[in-house]
Amino acid sequence: MLVADQDRKMQCEGAPPRDLSSYSGWRAKASPENLDLISLYTRKLAGQYAGLSNALSLDAVRTALDLEGFPREEWSEAADRLVKLHMLFEEHRPKGKS
Repeated sequence: MLVADQDRKMQCEGAPPRDLSSYSGWRAKASPENLDLISLYTRKLAGQYAGLSNALSLDAVRTALDLEGFPREEWSEAADRLVKLHMLFEEHRPKGKS
């Protein structure tokens, strides 16, 4: 059962809605550029590894930036930020899951 389905079932049974502010409250303070890169990463780059390592595939980054229409002069900075974002995701990803 999906988490959303479980939530609906619990609420139908009288449970109060879950407080998700700790999971999403940070978004109000985040810069739009960072939110855009997080969105790009989760839509196009999650799981795009280089070979058998946990490193982000730079070919996938270039393709994603091209598909999203990023101006080429912004690719270097965006790629650096995406690699750092990937490192954070990898650091916090449960071990044993891709």
